[in-house]
Amino acid sequence: MNNKKNQLFVEGRNDQRIFEKLLHDTDINNVVDVLPPSQGEKDNKIGDGVNNLIKILPVMIKSLEAGNRLAIVVDADYFDEISNKKGSFLKRREEICEIISRNGYIVPEYSPSSKMKGEIFPHKDNEIPPIGLWIMPNHCDDGMMEDLIFDCINPENGAAKILSKHIEPAIDKLLSDAEISSYFFNKEKHLNKVKLETWVFWQNGEKSMGGKFGKKGLFNMEHENIKNLKDWLKRVFVDDYGIED
Repeated sequence: MNNKKNQLFVEGRNDQRIFEKLLHDTDINNVVDVLPPSQGEKDNKIGDGVNNLIKILPVMIKSLEAGNRLAIVVDADYFDEISNKKGSFLKRREEICEIISRNGYIVPEYSPSSKMKGEIFPHKDNEIPPIGLWIMPNHCDDGMMEDLIFDCINPENGAAKILSKHIEPAIDKLLSDAEISSYFFNKEKHLNKVKLETWVFWQNGEKSMGGKFGKKGLFNMEHENIKNLKDWLKRVFVDDYGIED
């Protein structure tokens, strides 16, 4: 499993690398393990993804040792009209919070004031540290991590020009063709993800968002989106729990 005291539970390896970078920048990487489901389950017989995260979350909570802190980061995703599968923000929060509350944590009604702040849920036993939750992209709207990160691309970096001059026009042209676009992704839901991953793949070196995220100059690490994530991480893992009334 791991040797560190605290755990940040994420959906997959890409998310793992991104949050390892964020934790490193906040100087708390040495006390927090970032774990996707495949690494959180001791027998390693489970894959990654939000469904597997939710599946083993009760085990992760119960396995926490005294004083350990836990935080969870998942995508809100979207409502899927075809499969009638609900994956929107409020549904995702309901799924996670139902598990959390069953284990003795106090879960209030959602407040819009949590947007871009995340949440921290105290335990009924004050001796047990609370659990943190951030639902991507901004703990309010439907979407995914790529929606939050897309806005953080550094416009001053030369690689950003590839995105604006070549990738975005090419994708827009394809989507404007009704015959072609009928085979493609959902523009309203996944456009930022497609643009971001295409942009990453066109560059030399790492071909994953997790690998590119830490490269100097590609992203504005002082962007408000990133600052807010770091603030939440510090409130969960460093501050005196940082619970707001």
